[in-house]
Amino acid sequence: MSDQLPSPDGSEDLAILDQELAAFSRTSLLALLRAALDSPGCARIHDPLRLAWARTVAAPEREGRTAAADDLLTILQAAFAAGSDLAIITDRLPNDMAVGVRFDLGDARYLVHPGELDHPLMVLRTLRDAADAVDDHLVVACGFGIGDVLELALRHTDHAILHLAPSWPPAAEEAPRSR
Repeated sequence: MSDQLPSPDGSEDLAILDQELAAFSRTSLLALLRAALDSPGCARIHDPLRLAWARTVAAPEREGRTAAADDLLTILQAAFAAGSDLAIITDRLPNDMAVGVRFDLGDARYLVHPGELDHPLMVLRTLRDAADAVDDHLVVACGFGIGDVLELALRHTDHAILHLAPSWPPAAEEAPRSR
């Protein structure tokens, strides 16, 4: 019996990635992969990063050496090898997170990480409105509501931008289009 986690659809050779990830502590991998996923410089390679992150989250806690930025390339190579359909890299330019867009929720103001959204404030307003409409019922039924999840996500993005943005490279400028 293998201790490898199963592939969701059987089309990937996840053992390649799992073997690479096994050398590192789970805690340091989660920190490294989260930082890479939040970085605009890694926006074009989110799929292999998400695969490595998901494999790390699903794995049991383990000791190992501390994963550092220098290890990211070999982890990505293993993720590409594990999921051949991940070899497609988007040409979409990442949104600039250094502009300091903020969103008000309750009494707090949070920095917004737009991710791949073209209009993140519109999405956040829609979620806030949905929370206002249904959270009274959700909190009774589930113990938390959409507003709680929204606040958690905003706290994370605010923290990520405050602490990680100084190390991010400047946003890439779009190449001029020929007419």
